[in-house]
Amino acid sequence: DERIIEQIEILSKDVRTISHRLSPPERIAKNLVGMVEALAQEIQQTSGIHFSVQAFDFPEELDPILVSDLYHIIQEAIQNIVRHAQASTAAIQFFRNENELVLTVDDNGRGFSTGGKSDGIGLRNMQVRAANAGGMFEMTSEPGKGTHILISIPQNANRGFSDTPPVADDVVAGEN
Repeated sequence: DERIIEQIEILSKDVRTISHRLSPPERIAKNLVGMVEALAQEIQQTSGIHFSVQAFDFPEELDPILVSDLYHIIQEAIQNIVRHAQASTAAIQFFRNENELVLTVDDNGRGFSTGGKSDGIGLRNMQVRAANAGGMFEMTSEPGKGTHILISIPQNANRGFSDTPPVADDVVAGEN
């Protein structure tokens, strides 16, 4: 049946797209900010949500395993914004604060009550990835006030920072 073949082709394309998103190109695997900028631009085009990505005194290169953990946290946060937040804008910031790396993800969406127990696997995965990186994951939200995610990784965590010069960008996704 042609409809079945068409559905299989669509599913195959979707799986390929997901696979590419999970495995960023090797040439940028150490540059977290660049990877997130590319992801934000892609999601902005398909979702209509305006993403801004900013980096302040943030290392251009990090340990690839740390980059992978942080990228997947941000990727999950972005997916949650698209699926649940009903947001029109979101901001992702990277900076170095004394002896730690700090990442924040904020949206202007509908928010939710954090008082109840959340068993979402995405939230648990973000917490585990932050802990694996030797850091802390914190999420705050309130109905009608959006959601704020904070990830901090101490410099003395199990994966150190590179000595390469920091990125000093203020890039808005989709504007180059």
